[in-house]
Amino acid sequence: MGTYTKDSEELLKLVGGKENIAAVSHCVTRMRFVPVDPKKANVKGIEGVSKDAVKAAAGANQNILQRGAAIAAEIFAPLIPAIITGGLILGFRNCIDSLYLFDNGTKTLVELSQFWAGMDHFLWLIGEAVFHLGIPVGICWSVVRKMGGTPILGIILGLTLVSGQLLNAYAVSTTPPEQSTYSQ
Repeated sequence: MGTYTKDSEELLKLVGGKENIAAVSHCVTRMRFVPVDPKKANVKGIEGVSKDAVKAAAGANQNILQRGAAIAAEIFAPLIPAIITGGLILGFRNCIDSLYLFDNGTKTLVELSQFWAGMDHFLWLIGEAVFHLGIPVGICWSVVRKMGGTPILGIILGLTLVSGQLLNAYAVSTTPPEQSTYSQ
């Protein structure tokens, strides 16, 4: 910790001195100051480097496993809301079409109500959009964005990979060659 003494003294001057700090908190990567008088703080002097420069400096201290985990986290983090939403929707759908709670445990809500049967089909549309299309396209978009490419090209790549023109991966072993789109 002694190697940061000069930096910490400089930072203390830039925030306006010890007497200008009303509160301070920190986490692993940041320090947050609440100044008594914000005008006394030299904000331009405190803002040192860009977010990308901080990421690059932090990455230099990581081993290959840590860098791989960080890259995977950056790729999948933007997809988490879609995965959670899709999971909740499909979970609700399973409750209405798979729980035999009516007529002495012999019928589901979908079997009893045309409204809920329609809702079940609609919820499958959303679940299919999220998991069969959205996640593959989202992963391609996120990888291309992480690699510094043009995100629309990642979206196009993802859409190509889920295209109906490609042979279904589950049907490869049972599809005769003459019915394959590759034989034409």
